[in-house]
Amino acid sequence: MTGSYKDFFRVFDCNIKRDVIPKTSIEITKPRPFLQPRRVCATAPGVSKCKKEKLTVDCLSFNQNIFRSAWYPQDKILVIAATRNHYLFTEPR
Repeated sequence: MTGSYKDFFRVFDCNIKRDVIPKTSIEITKPRPFLQPRRVCATAPGVSKCKKEKLTVDCLSFNQNIFRSAWYPQDKILVIAATRNHYLFTEPR
């Protein structure tokens, strides 16, 4: 698991060799915000922008550290501690 600017982090599944890039959400109204997967698109010369719901590869840097993470599979909860923030996520029911 690695972190990036703009509240994204990257999680790898070593068994199937795939990754997912969810976006964290800090909403005070929700005690356990849900992860929001985002589609990342490659930028090409001459193309100015991707669709609004997509994010370009150029603005992501996964060199930031996630200091601590914990996963509670029975409760379907993921906790992540980054530089200045702590995140608590749960699976939608």
